[in-house]
Amino acid sequence: MVGGAALGVAGGWALAQSLKRLPIETPLAPVLVLTGGLAVFGLAQLIGISGFLATYLAAVITGAGHHRAHEDVEHFFEGMAWLAQIVPFLMLGLLVTPENLAAYLPGAAIGAGPARGDADLSAAVRVQPA
Repeated sequence: MVGGAALGVAGGWALAQSLKRLPIETPLAPVLVLTGGLAVFGLAQLIGISGFLATYLAAVITGAGHHRAHEDVEHFFEGMAWLAQIVPFLMLGLLVTPENLAAYLPGAAIGAGPARGDADLSAAVRVQPA
């Protein structure tokens, strides 16, 4: 873990400094950050230390740095985060066959009833005067 943290801090600092000092065009900054993050992860895995921790810390340190392409990089990774949420739901939706859903309806009704009741109960408790 310590090795992943050290590599992440060093990689994040190097990426932040390269974004500040390299004369790259603004649209290329997200590509540099994505490539740098993948390089940090790959190097950590090659050495045998925590690649997830290294990549996470590199992203935090790079994101905390101030450079002229900060907003472009942030918007790019917000879009990537949305895609990372949408694609699994799309893939799961493609795996569903409507003919097989009838067998699961009783379980869904049993699960939805208490869930809805709990929401109503918690709302009623919050609304009651003290």
